[in-house]
Amino acid sequence: MSETQAPHVFRRCVNAVESGMLIQRESRKDKEFHFQDWFRERLAETELNFEQGGRNSYPDFRLEDGSVRHGRGDGEGHMSKTRPRLIETDRFPFEFLSALAKRESWRKEVHRPIYHVHKWWAKRLGSVFRGLALGCVLGEDEDLTGAFYQSQGFPGSVVFDPFMGSGTTIGEAHKLGFTALGRDINPVAVEAVRVALGSLQAPQLEETFAEVRVR
Repeated sequence: MSETQAPHVFRRCVNAVESGMLIQRESRKDKEFHFQDWFRERLAETELNFEQGGRNSYPDFRLEDGSVRHGRGDGEGHMSKTRPRLIETDRFPFEFLSALAKRESWRKEVHRPIYHVHKWWAKRLGSVFRGLALGCVLGEDEDLTGAFYQSQGFPGSVVFDPFMGSGTTIGEAHKLGFTALGRDINPVAVEAVRVALGSLQAPQLEETFAEVRVR
């Protein structure tokens, strides 16, 4: 997805919410399915081609540069299959990520990124999200175990997390060089991520810390 496509789709979502087109519970399906259906309707309103995965598949949708629809087509905005990403193949190193995640989860006093500054009650592991994000952009023949520890940059790719919680996805995507967008219905989550990943003024921070310590 290009940098011009992402804000366009994001604006469609914002406009829908502001006009009262909210996610509606129509069945006993999981809430992510409700959002998936709602987001598909927003994509269908654009002139972008998109490929939709099945239920419980990842990613839910895929947009690519130059994927503008011409004509009506099948009305669903589907595009032809592209070269598989690493995460879509059997070569994705689940065991490698599992070992990293176990180590990170047992040493949280050491592995504490900035987006863990707030005591959120359902924090996810950064190593898992870093691996998932890389798996979505690396080709089927590329090596994630090597790329995991390398400096990366994906300025033309966008990660959007509509249920960002403590901001693990946003933080890891930002560190990889993605354009990271996040939203959450919980204002506590929004403020926590804004403070953690926003700009910080060292003098103001030190002054506040000194004031708190005196109290």
